[in-house]
Amino acid sequence: AIRAIQQALQRSGLSPHEIDYIHAHGTATRLNDQHEANLIQSLFSATVPVSSTKGATGHTLGASGALGLAFCLMALKHQLLPPCVGLTAAEFPLNFVQEARLTELQ
Repeated sequence: AIRAIQQALQRSGLSPHEIDYIHAHGTATRLNDQHEANLIQSLFSATVPVSSTKGATGHTLGASGALGLAFCLMALKHQLLPPCVGLTAAEFPLNFVQEARLTELQ
């Protein structure tokens, strides 16, 4: 996964500190979330906002990628980050979006 993200950044001409938001897979399963948090921490700034929308939609399995893309496109259009619905206590030191947040996204 790290290599895929590094390749995507390289192909886009962006560096990790230019990323304004991360829409995490965020399945709320201990092992998956731990690996995902470690990956985010190893590549990105500690200040980059992170959220997952599965708390609002549930895990839609095969549709989760398209649904995540739709949330990201809406965030860009409205300059509004979607919150992690249902997150009460963060287990990982990430900048989780706990309430919808207006911001400048590119």
